[in-house]
Amino acid sequence: MKTVLYLRCSSDEQAASGLGLAAQERKGRGYCEANDLTIVDVISDPGYSGKGLDRPGMQRILDLARRRSIDALVVLRLDRLSRSVRDTLGLVEHFKKHHVELHSISERLDTASASG
Repeated sequence: MKTVLYLRCSSDEQAASGLGLAAQERKGRGYCEANDLTIVDVISDPGYSGKGLDRPGMQRILDLARRRSIDALVVLRLDRLSRSVRDTLGLVEHFKKHHVELHSISERLDTASASG
């Protein structure tokens, strides 16, 4: 399964609290290994707020989904995708429409299964 690992850290404070890019990547790689997901790319948006979706990395992911170039997206937490519930739900729908599974490690969200 072609998987993208998405990382976002908007501040030094977040990085110090364990949400730094390196920590997110380490946990994401472990999750992918444990779940037989093949990482084809690691996309990050360092220094960008999660208030909106106008981030270079996020736009790249949306494009990859539209082109059906990926099968899965892994994030440490849903708030790494967006701080807006509306945007997050829109992303879930976008990924579903383009057959991309969304995995959130902390929330134990996996849209590939009915119980996920």
